[in-house]
Amino acid sequence: MRKHLLAQSLWVKATLGFWLIWQIAIALSCRPVQDDYSYLDIGSNSGFANYLSDFWTNWGGNLTPSIIRIPFYLPSISGIHWWGFALYSFLTSLLVLLTAMILTTWLRGRPLSEFDSRDLILAILTCIGFEGVFSPGLLAAFVFGPASSTHLLPVCSLVIGLWLCTLNYRSSSAKILAPLLIFLLGFIAGNSNFSEGGLSVVIFMILIIGYRIRPEFLRELGFSKLVNLNTFGFGTLIGFGMIIASPGFKNRANSGSGLPSGINETLIGFRSSFVSFTGDVVTHPLWIFLFIFAILYFKSGLKEEITRTRALALVVLTTLCYLSLIVGTAFAYAAWHQSVGLLFLLTPTSITIAYFLLPFAQVFERFSILLKVLLGTLALLISILTVRVTVLEVSRGATWDKNLIANSCLLAENNQAKLLGAEVKYPPLGLGIEDVNRWEWMSNNYKSWLTSPNFTKKVTCD
Repeated sequence: MRKHLLAQSLWVKATLGFWLIWQIAIALSCRPVQDDYSYLDIGSNSGFANYLSDFWTNWGGNLTPSIIRIPFYLPSISGIHWWGFALYSFLTSLLVLLTAMILTTWLRGRPLSEFDSRDLILAILTCIGFEGVFSPGLLAAFVFGPASSTHLLPVCSLVIGLWLCTLNYRSSSAKILAPLLIFLLGFIAGNSNFSEGGLSVVIFMILIIGYRIRPEFLRELGFSKLVNLNTFGFGTLIGFGMIIASPGFKNRANSGSGLPSGINETLIGFRSSFVSFTGDVVTHPLWIFLFIFAILYFKSGLKEEITRTRALALVVLTTLCYLSLIVGTAFAYAAWHQSVGLLFLLTPTSITIAYFLLPFAQVFERFSILLKVLLGTLALLISILTVRVTVLEVSRGATWDKNLIANSCLLAENNQAKLLGAEVKYPPLGLGIEDVNRWEWMSNNYKSWLTSPNFTKKVTCD
């Protein structure tokens, strides 16, 4: 028995060590991606205060993602240091790990302090699960800051905020600080963007309506006091209300890039969003792997440790997140990097799907050999995808550094020179990170940043 526990402990430590080395490698290779060039240009020229004012006036009231990222841009304006990008990436991975462990322990009815190896492994797999066959979702989560802060951070804030509402606070300091933190997380969840912000508001309303209809509903989910949940909901309403109330929301809606012009354009937008996000879900193999694994090898654990109400709540949350993305982007545009919040929820949700399909376990057992072959194939595919994105990201970081020097020299000779880019695009759809060689707006922001007096990196040209 002791040898078994020792072997299990060593295996968990090895897995955690892999995650740590892997995330550090990705973090250290982080360099600007797409919208990051705009922020570096703004920080080195007009200043972030003017940018926030302009964003509020012309684009919308979801300022939280930008405010959170700004401190991480400051060390990199000079073009010398990139530890701000690395720190943001690593902190995001820690946030994902923590939030995933909160979800899995809550799903099993345990306090976070009683997490075990299964919770930790599932949390690590959640980090891996961002990567898709045709889209580098892992880069959207840990490298593309504007995407993760807008679409992943609000989902994590929603989960952590609701979890904090289930805890009992005894000390006087905790009773004061907890409501403030709960409100702040609610505000972040509501003020991220229209899709995930609207999701947070809808979830709060469902919980309140559920409580009015059946008070036991909230107790089964772990909520002991309604006051903390109301505090969280108030934060989401304030945050989401700021988006709608801002002059930028109306100005953007009335502009050419705003709302669809008619019913046909709206239907086309819904179709495009549905195809985009549905395709994204079915081409991310890790949640499918976990579902099959759980239904084959974890049937007793599913029956004993997971309650129906909590499993249903997680399925509803994931489904609403999926629908909110379709509705929100139908009136704007759908992009591969917008689904990171949904992809985060898919990994733990795969376990709950297996739970609800337990009555059909015998049907799955009839095809056990075929399913085991599929498991092995999916495990190999996931391993290949993880190695692929890691190699491409580390390679992109090195290429980007070389291009920074080369582009500086090119611009010194000709300010209209064609710039070199460092892209990561997956065939056959060409989804992924695009760079200054492809888009004029990126190129213009990049040039403006390189030629600003705050760019102090010394470049030697041959």
